[in-house]
Amino acid sequence: MLKILTIIAGLSMIGASLLHHRQQTLQIAHESAQLHKQLQDAQATLWRQQLDIASFVSPQAIRRGSTIPEPEPTIKAPTTEITH
Repeated sequence: MLKILTIIAGLSMIGASLLHHRQQTLQIAHESAQLHKQLQDAQATLWRQQLDIASFVSPQAIRRGSTIPEPEPTIKAPTTEITH
């Protein structure tokens, strides 16, 4: 009887350890996907900025004497709402 209880306890600990490892793996995969999305967004922003700069310094734009507009703020101030 003691042998069976020891085996059951050991298998339970192994199962719990495997579940914990699986949860950690899923968490890391989720964080990796989020970071990848942030990287893609940052790259798209960089490409848009490079395109804007290239259009302002192109020979045609310089010949036209174009002016550079004010850049849009990339960081938005947090808004706070007062609720009652």
